[in-house]
Order: sequence, then structure tokens, then C-alpha cells
Amino acid sequence: RILNPMIRERTTAGLVEARRQGRKGGRPSVMRPSDVTAARAMMKEGTLPVRDIAKRMGVSVATLYRYAGKRGSGVPAKEPVAAHG
Repeated sequence: RILNPMIRERTTAGLVEARRQGRKGGRPSVMRPSDVTAARAMMKEGTLPVRDIAKRMGVSVATLYRYAGKRGSGVPAKEPVAAHG
């Protein structure tokens, strides 16, 4: 219990220093902005099923909807979850 504040302080200092050096934590995004734009265009075109578009992009249907929004509207159902920090 006595060590908790010390550990927390050192961890925070390490994260601050990493950010100062230009490093960022968290899980990397699955889709690049160019991938999202391409997926939205295919979804708006309407010639391919969403399942096929997701397969071409190498993501699940749920991930495709998360990034591109329903029917390629550009408004994601929910904002992608950001990493802490």
C-alpha cells in the first residue's frame, strides 16, 4: 500500500516522458484513413455486399461499420475507442 503512490508517480512520469519523445501508447488503428475512404465509396456505390467489402479490407463487418458508419454515411455508429493517455 505504501508503494502504490510511488509506482503511480513513476508510471505517470514515464508516460509523460514517452509522449514528450513523440511516442504514443495504445493499440494501433486497424484501418488507415485512406482505407476508410475507399470502404465508404464502395458502400455508397452499393454494388458489393458489406461482407465482401469487409473481406477486401481485411476487417470484420463490425469493424467496417465502426469506422465507416452505416451505409458508408461517414458518421460512425460509435467513435472508435481511443487508448488511455
